[in-house]
Amino acid sequence: MKLRKPIAGWLFFAWVVGSVAVAQVGPATGRGLLITDVHLDPLADPAIVKQLIASPVAQWGAIFQSSQQKSLSSYGADTNYRLFSSTLTEAAAQEPFDYVVFTGDALRHNFSQAFVAAGGTPDQSPAFAAKTEIFVIQELQNRLKVPVVAALGNTDSPCGDYQGPPNSQFLAALADQLAVLSGSPQAKSTFELGGFFSMAHPTRSLQVGLRCVAESEH
Repeated sequence: MKLRKPIAGWLFFAWVVGSVAVAQVGPATGRGLLITDVHLDPLADPAIVKQLIASPVAQWGAIFQSSQQKSLSSYGADTNYRLFSSTLTEAAAQEPFDYVVFTGDALRHNFSQAFVAAGGTPDQSPAFAAKTEIFVIQELQNRLKVPVVAALGNTDSPCGDYQGPPNSQFLAALADQLAVLSGSPQAKSTFELGGFFSMAHPTRSLQVGLRCVAESEH
């Protein structure tokens, strides 16, 4: 989704998908959760940016927790960690649900430009974008504790809006993090190639296919 103005916050809701026919962890509920347009801004607190650049994703949660920035993002801004964490708490409270569909846009708007303005260098930007994407995916999976089926949005790129390159280290890194791809070598392979995949529905006997934003006409 391409917005004319950055918006703080993102949408989530649950819906009933009918009877289930595929084995899963815990009793099936027939419910799923849709999450979209996270637009996480890891640059919201300038005081911790250098730490985030230098640290592996495994340490990001503790770094964000150490931030002196305790307020939520203001209206019209991208999502800071406090808003992201708060929304995940509210999303988890909608349980029970069997799976999450994340329709993309994990990164803040104008990511590369903002990263350089915050003190990073252009050559560091792709790796930092990948770490931000990985952090969002890991938080969704770890805190919601159900399969997360994810697609890429127009901002989900290491080099600019609608500019995600195919067959890249960026896509390979994300494929390694998406747990739903671990059981399907074919789905993982196509995600690594172009950010798209087809896989069995998490709870029903049908196929789910998610396409890459590269196929979008904007």
